[in-house]
Amino acid sequence: MAKVKFYLDSRGLDNKKPAPLKIKITSKGVGAYIPLDVRLLPSQWNDGRERIVSHPQEKSLNLYIRKKLLEVEEIVRELPASMTGKQMVERVKVMLNTDNEQYKNENLFESVYTQYTNSRRSKRTRELYEHTLKLMKDFDNSLHLKAFEEITLDWLIRFDNYLSKIQSVNTRAIHLRNIRAVFNYAIKILEICNCYPFRKFTIKGAETPKRSLESEQLRELFTFKLPETTKHRVDRKKQKVIDIFRLSFYLRGIRPVDLVHLKKKDVINNRVEYIARKGGSHYSIYLEPEAWEILRRYEGKGEYLLDILDNCKTDEGFRNFFRKSNKVIKELLPDFPPLSAYWARHSWATLAIELGYSMETVSMGLGHLHGERVTLVYVAFRQKAVDECNRALIDYVLGIPKKKENFKNVEVSK
Repeated sequence: MAKVKFYLDSRGLDNKKPAPLKIKITSKGVGAYIPLDVRLLPSQWNDGRERIVSHPQEKSLNLYIRKKLLEVEEIVRELPASMTGKQMVERVKVMLNTDNEQYKNENLFESVYTQYTNSRRSKRTRELYEHTLKLMKDFDNSLHLKAFEEITLDWLIRFDNYLSKIQSVNTRAIHLRNIRAVFNYAIKILEICNCYPFRKFTIKGAETPKRSLESEQLRELFTFKLPETTKHRVDRKKQKVIDIFRLSFYLRGIRPVDLVHLKKKDVINNRVEYIARKGGSHYSIYLEPEAWEILRRYEGKGEYLLDILDNCKTDEGFRNFFRKSNKVIKELLPDFPPLSAYWARHSWATLAIELGYSMETVSMGLGHLHGERVTLVYVAFRQKAVDECNRALIDYVLGIPKKKENFKNVEVSK
């Protein structure tokens, strides 16, 4: 019966130079070796326990070499006893047919992190995960050598402290949640990780500041008239900024990324039908006359409803448009808080609650009630309630005389 064991081949080397670790196969007094592409100092190898010790990659390398040894032992058991050691080695090499580097890397944290990042559907999400990885590498230049077991509670605490010097509380929370998502992926999907430092690590986050305008501020913004420039014309670019914010509100606080990607084919029976890029909820929004007026004013030349993507060919381009828009609104309305496109969403929800609409209706308007098992009749009933709510909010901020039924407290119960 052939014997299989580890062998640190330090022949001809002094104790200050790393030696290659190999798997030795002995049969009929003849030994042959399979290299593992691992080099260790004699002090880093415990021959009695056949384990790597005092090494930066101790856990991941021990996992790798143990897996490799078990695989070789299984192959050797199936080989004819008449084979010599060298013949066995050649047969083992053929049957393994696997790159050693792949074995070494498959359980390393960075390798799995990159795999998970590349699997994300959204380009923006991939960019966020890549940024988190860059920060991790800036903090720990040996990250590429670390196994999951080496991303410990202590490591997370030190990384969080490092981030606290350059990031806000909520931004730090995003990066830490990204790391946690990769751990969950490795445990639940790949089943290669049995450690979970987040059991004792709390991801802290600051309370999100208010991002909704008061009703009087909304009225001021929606009735705001830009000063005329030369030849009695208003600045079209500044007018567009105000109009796009209004449009976001008219479309129930639609998210910027969804707004710019709306296509002409998404308009069906005077409703815009689309799947949100965040969360995958289905939205069906009735296009009120005020929304149509803005859509026609800034109609896209191609497939898109709006012309924003006509000039901004990339996602970063349209984000720059909204960043500049925030500055323009601050310039035009200096007494207002610093606005972003998300203020339209928060303001829509806040005003709906103030006017007496139920949380059920508001939640459906925001797309938070997806995936429920309800009848089509009930969905249609709720959709009508949301449409009525949206029309009432538009009338309110534009000062249009309200219809009695518009301010009826619409309660949608299950």
